[in-house]
Amino acid sequence: WSTERRKLRITNPYPDMLRMLPAWHKYWQSFRFALTRGKPRRNELDFTDQHIGQIAEGFVTEGCNFLWSIPALLVGKTSASIFTFFCSEDLDARRPLSPFCPSTCKCLTKQEKGDKFCPPLPQTIQCDRIVVQNAIAFDCKTPPNSSIDTST
Repeated sequence: WSTERRKLRITNPYPDMLRMLPAWHKYWQSFRFALTRGKPRRNELDFTDQHIGQIAEGFVTEGCNFLWSIPALLVGKTSASIFTFFCSEDLDARRPLSPFCPSTCKCLTKQEKGDKFCPPLPQTIQCDRIVVQNAIAFDCKTPPNSSIDTST
């Protein structure tokens, strides 16, 4: 799994690309089934059947950024609770959207050590004691002078 996880992108795919993925459609079919018939206890935000259909269809057609349209559908639900429901890895109720929508789920800024569904954070390496010899630095306004010998 860790090898496949490293292949995940850190940006959201375009909605057209998501619509071509069988896994995207299966995710939303599973969402509908689990919340309406399979395991209603997973419906932690008490979505109505109509809302469940609207949400699934909205994500399938509009892609990841549909998450930001959900608060308008669900009067009385906070954006934070909606974000947590769809993006948090801490819920046992369902799998998060983050493998499909890492940017929407803020994987680069909210990811914690041990997260399984966000792509791994880019490696940052700190170099101590960098040494540069025989270098000339130019700024953008002053082009290199052709009389300077750079062959040494």
